[in-house]
Amino acid sequence: MIFFSPIWLLLLIPLVAGLYVWRLPTRGLNILRLIILLLLVLAMAQPAMKFKDQQGTVVVLVDRSESMPHKAADEQLEVIKTLHSEMNLEDRLAVISFGERVNIEQPPSDRNTESFFSNADQQHSRLTDGLEAALSLIPPDQPGRVLIVSDGHWTGRDPSAVTSRAAGRGVAIDHRWLSRPRAEDLAIRDLQVPTSVLPGQAFMISGWVYSPREQSIGYTLTKHGEVLSTGQRPVSRGLSRLLFRDRANLSGNAAYRLTLHSPSKTDTNSTTSMGDAFPENNTARVLVEVRGRKPILLVSNFGADSGLAKLMVKGGMTLVARRPNQCPWTLADLSRWSAVVLENVMAGDIGQDGMETLAAWVEETGGGLMMTGGEKSYAPGGYYGSPLEKVLPVSMERRNEIRKLQTAIVVVLDRSGSMSMPVSGGKTKMDLANIGTVQVLDLLSPTDEFGVIAVDSSPHTVLNLASAEQQQNALFRNKILKIESMGGGI
Repeated sequence: MIFFSPIWLLLLIPLVAGLYVWRLPTRGLNILRLIILLLLVLAMAQPAMKFKDQQGTVVVLVDRSESMPHKAADEQLEVIKTLHSEMNLEDRLAVISFGERVNIEQPPSDRNTESFFSNADQQHSRLTDGLEAALSLIPPDQPGRVLIVSDGHWTGRDPSAVTSRAAGRGVAIDHRWLSRPRAEDLAIRDLQVPTSVLPGQAFMISGWVYSPREQSIGYTLTKHGEVLSTGQRPVSRGLSRLLFRDRANLSGNAAYRLTLHSPSKTDTNSTTSMGDAFPENNTARVLVEVRGRKPILLVSNFGADSGLAKLMVKGGMTLVARRPNQCPWTLADLSRWSAVVLENVMAGDIGQDGMETLAAWVEETGGGLMMTGGEKSYAPGGYYGSPLEKVLPVSMERRNEIRKLQTAIVVVLDRSGSMSMPVSGGKTKMDLANIGTVQVLDLLSPTDEFGVIAVDSSPHTVLNLASAEQQQNALFRNKILKIESMGGGI
C-alpha cells in the first residue's frame, strides 16, 4: 500500500493524545470514535494499492511510405524506445512496418527495436494490411493496444472493417501523427481527367500545381510509361494549371503519370534560389476508363510469336502478347485487360508480389484468369501453395495415391533465441520453420505418420508420432504455427 498524501498521517499523534485525555463514558463509544477518526485520516492520506499487472501486448505500426517526413524513422524509433522503457516484465512489444508491403520488424517480445530492416520511401501506405497483421500478433485471451505512427494518409482497402473488428475484441487503436512542413514545397495538388471516355475520343488532362514562389518548372506526362509531353514553363506563386490533350485508343484503362522537376539551382525567373523541399509529392497518377470491350493479356515466353497468340487472333480475339519480364504486375496495368492467360510460364517468372496482385485482381474485380498446361504450369511450375492456387478451379496435387510404402516423419525444430530474427517478407526464422513443417504435414498420405519436436535448451514434444490423417486438421496445424522462439540454445 502507498499513500499519495502521507503528511496527513501526522494527525494521528494529536488524535491519539486527545482520545486518551478526553474519553467518552463507555468503551464502545471510545472504539467507535477511534475507528471514525482513523478512517478520516486515512482518507485524507489517499491510500492506494498496486495490484499485479495483467500481461498485455502493444503493437507499434510505423509508416515507411515516401510521404513521411525525412527524419520520421528517428522519431518512430524514439516512440518505440519510450514505450519499451515503460514496459512491465510481463508486457510484450511488437513492431510492424507498412508501406507497399507489411513487415514484422519485431515479433512480440521484451526487446527494444534499434532500427528498421524494411526500405523507406515506399509508394503505398497499406494501413489495413498493417492493422490485420497487428491484430494477428495480439493473443485473443490477452489485452492489447495498437499504436499507429504515421502521417495519416493511407492507400488500398478501407481500414474501417478492421478497426471495427479490433473494437469487438477490445483492442484500442491509438495514433501519433507525423506530418511534413508545407513551407517552400512545390507539389501537384490534383490531376483531373474524365471518369470514362469512348475509344477514339479526345479529352483534356488538367494538372494543378502549387508553387511557393514564382519560378520555372519542368514537367513530364507519360501514358503506360511512354512520354506524351515534356518541357518547361514558368509558374506564379500559388496554384497553376498544366493542360494536356490526348486521345483514347484501346478499350480498357489508360494510366497517366505527371512528374514535376523543380530546378536545383537559382533560376532566372525565380524571386529566390530556394529549391523544392519535398520532391516526393511531385508525382501524380490517374486512371481513365476507356469504355468498350477490353483486350486479353497473353503472357508467354515467346511473346507475340506464341502459337496460341496467333490462334487467338485468328479466332477474332483482341489481345496483347507479352513476355513475363514485360509485365509490371500492378493493379493499374491489370485493369486494362478483361482476362489474363498464362501460357506455360513459371511461377518464379511472375514473382510472389505479382501472383498476390494477380490473385487480388481476380477476386476483387472479377477479372478472368486462365492457365494452360505444360511443364512450367501448375505444380511443376511452382504454383503449388502459391496465391494463384486458391483462385484456379483445379487441384495442384495428385488425387490418386499410387505410393505403396508407408512413411513416418518426425520434424525437429530449432526454437532457440536466434530463430526470432526477422527475415524478408515480414516473418521470422521461426515462422518459416513452422510454415515448412505444416507443408510437410499437408503432403503426407492418410497412412503416413507424423510428429513434431521443438528444441531449445532441451527437447519438447509438440505433436506425438501419430497418423497423419488424425493430425491434418486446423487444430494441429495451428499448434505447429504457434511454436515460438523461447530463447536458450540447442
